[in-house]
Amino acid sequence: MSEDFDKYNENIDDYDKFKGMKSGMNRLHVDSLAELGNIGAGASLRALSKFLNREVSMSLPYIHEIPENDLKNKIIFNKDLYNEDEVAFISVEVCKPHPFYMICIITKPDSHKLLSIIFPNLKEVESINDYSLIQKSLLKEMGSILIIQYIVALNKLLGVEHEIHAPRLSVGKISEIMGELYDGEVFEMGINLNIFTLENKVYFDLTILPTGNTINEFLKLMGVKD
Repeated sequence: MSEDFDKYNENIDDYDKFKGMKSGMNRLHVDSLAELGNIGAGASLRALSKFLNREVSMSLPYIHEIPENDLKNKIIFNKDLYNEDEVAFISVEVCKPHPFYMICIITKPDSHKLLSIIFPNLKEVESINDYSLIQKSLLKEMGSILIIQYIVALNKLLGVEHEIHAPRLSVGKISEIMGELYDGEVFEMGINLNIFTLENKVYFDLTILPTGNTINEFLKLMGVKD
């Protein structure tokens, strides 16, 4: 995890310094988005814990602004992930009524630790693509569980039914995958958090990327914005 992320988790008052407030967001708005992150992540956490039969925990959500001039390199808050040569990148597009993307990222070392829970004698591989079809399908399934359960909890909280596309697994560097999948998209901010197993510390980096007017619609549905 990045040093910035650890520092933020130690001091929730950093919300007061959120740069997005220059776009009309106040402390109540940011706190509401964080609560939205907590509720969705709680559902994801319980589902993953049941699937793996392991204790699972999570970090505090972090809401961060995305610079307009560097979208594909600044969408994920955890900067350490950009140094990874290869990650498993599970993504889901939510198209309506309020469009957004959800991403789950698992590093290559964590992919191996995760699969080793199910395949105890699993050998190291040079690339995530070298895993068997079943093993890659399991990585996709675990990322999908986190994302889908998050969306289900979000729907219940907001009182809406979002229409989603099928989960997709990509393997490679984050910036390259972002450039391929989200070229032309405009994201103002991301909601980011980590879910991790307490045993072996396998990390799943989750990011919610609202598009268009979705943030405002979320805040209206939560009753904190007119």
